[in-house]
Order: sequence, then C-alpha cells, then structure tokens
Amino acid sequence: MNFTRLFEHWAELLVVIGAAGVLVPLAATIYILVAFFISSTFSSKKLEREVSGKTVLIAGGSKGFGKSLALDVARAGANIIIFARGNDIDISTGKSSLDKAVDDVQFEIQKRSSKSSTKQWVKGVKVDAMNYNDVLRAIRTEGKFLERLPEWIVCCVGGAKPGYSADRLSSEKGHTHAENQMSWNYYTSTHIVDAVLQVSKELAPSPSKIVGANEKDGIDTISGLTLEQGSKLPERFLFSGSGFSLVAFTGYGAYCASKFALRGYCDSLRQELLVFGVKVHLLCLGNVDTPGYIDECKDKPSLSAKLEGTVTLSSPDVVAKAIIASILSGRYIVSNDFLLELLRVTSNGIAPKPNPIVE
Repeated sequence: MNFTRLFEHWAELLVVIGAAGVLVPLAATIYILVAFFISSTFSSKKLEREVSGKTVLIAGGSKGFGKSLALDVARAGANIIIFARGNDIDISTGKSSLDKAVDDVQFEIQKRSSKSSTKQWVKGVKVDAMNYNDVLRAIRTEGKFLERLPEWIVCCVGGAKPGYSADRLSSEKGHTHAENQMSWNYYTSTHIVDAVLQVSKELAPSPSKIVGANEKDGIDTISGLTLEQGSKLPERFLFSGSGFSLVAFTGYGAYCASKFALRGYCDSLRQELLVFGVKVHLLCLGNVDTPGYIDECKDKPSLSAKLEGTVTLSSPDVVAKAIIASILSGRYIVSNDFLLELLRVTSNGIAPKPNPIVE
C-alpha cells in the first residue's frame, strides 16, 4: 500500500473540511448581516400603508427614540397619543418635554395636511407609567374615546442607572436599586399591557365564545379573552428593550435584570396573543444619542466605560426608521446595530428566527 499517497488524500480531505469549517460560518454570517441591512431599509410608503388613519400610542414618547418614532408615524398619517409624566417644565418656555413633543408632532401633521385630506390629530396625556392606576385611567379614557384600543402600543419608558451592586444597596426612597430599575424598565411595560387587557374586557363585556376553551369544562386555556374582547386589542405591541436584553455587562446588573425580565415577558406575551393575530416586537436598541444616555453616562463606572470602549452614538431619528423597517419586515426581535443582531442569533432561544436555515 502506498501510504504516502494515502496520506496526501487524507491531507487534502482535511484541508477541504477545514476550509468548509471556516467558509460555511462566514457565508452564514454574511447572509445574516445582508438580510439584517435589507430588513432595516426604511420605506415611507410601506409605513404609510401600515399606519395611515390608525392610532399609535407611545408611552415615553416625549423625548429621544420615542419622540422620533412619533414623528415618523405621524408623517405617515397616524394619529398620535403620547404618554409622559410631563413634569419637566422649561422655565424659559413654560412647557414640558411632553408639550414640546405634541407641538412638534402637530407641526408634522399640519405639513402633511396640505398634501392629504386625511384628518389627523395628536394628544399628550400626563401619565406616570410606574403607577398602574394612573395607566389604567389613561388607557380606559382613550379606549372609550376610540371605542377600541390604539392599533399600535409602544412602550419605551425607562432608562439605565448603572453602578456596581455594592454601591447601589439602597435609595433615598427606601427601595433597592434593583427594585427601582425593575419598576422603571419592566413594570412600566407590564402596567400598560395589563391596562390594555383590562380595557379590552371592558369594551366587550358580554362573553360569547372563549378562544382556546377546553371542551370538557369550558375553561379558557390560552388567552383569557373572548373573540369580541380580542378584536379590541391592538395590532402591535412594541417594547423598548436593550442590547442588555441579550447580554449582561459589568456595572449594569440591575438594569440587565430588568431588561432580561422584559425579554422573557415579551416571549410569553407573543405566544399568548398570537391567536388574535397581535404582533409583539422586542426592540433591542444600541447606544442612541438621547438625554437618557447622557444621564446614564454620569453614573457609569470607569471600568464599564473602559470595557465598552469608544462608543458611536446613533441618531434617534435614524434608529426609529431602522426599527420601523425591521418591524414591518415581520421581525420579532429587532435592533439597529449589526453587532446586536449577531448577539440576537446567539441568544435567540425558541423565539422566531428571521433566517432559520443559516442561524
């Protein structure tokens, strides 16, 4: 037997296997990134077809990303409801950021009115999203006004207060740092969803057929809503997560916990409401140039900043357009950053995959 020749064949085979081991993952990565950039391409016409004449409620829409999103959907013909605390009064103007956001959206609506006969409106409502009763009151009022719930519900209340766990043991209000971050970043969203579900029941109080009912005992086993109640639900829920919904990071323990909790909640809610055709989206945003990010950096530990390295901030207007495009392309977990898209692939779990074969 010619062992030299046999060795050469094996060596060639190993080279092929080694090359495939590099090229196949590389090709898959390129495919994922190309698909990501295509899905992030904004189309104003596509957005207009989706939201024109509909109502979009944005909790946390007075600043930053939420405000940019409000402006984009207003330009596309949507009616806008903005929830915000509205207690940050500018002494020079006598207006809060909520007032200014309403004025800016109204300006976009007036510009559009010269080109369209569709009547649009915008409303600002003072709401503390950390107070469930306050949220329920506001959602109930809007539900009665519309005789249904807004077609889009956007939850982007919250922010990061970084710091080492040993340095964040309590607060001036008697709550732990973790409790405060959960209230701000997690419960603000669940309060809105709970209120929406409650009002959907109030708008259609007479039960008929239960969705997912167990034929034996008549107990609803899926959604807890009747068909009539489900028909009152929004078409979409958008939740503002973070890159820290996908990965943890030094100095952000409590914040990561709140965003991981939101991720789990969205995964479950998507499954529960799927029977009604309701779409749920988790927005895993990268670093965005907003007032909230400026406040975050004031408390960021020096080690966290060093590990993070040089940060390139994205404009909230650019981010809003990329997120809207990804949502309309049918993605569940969406981001504006291709590195976060790769993180999404590695931490996707059983959530829907936009590229199931290559992922």
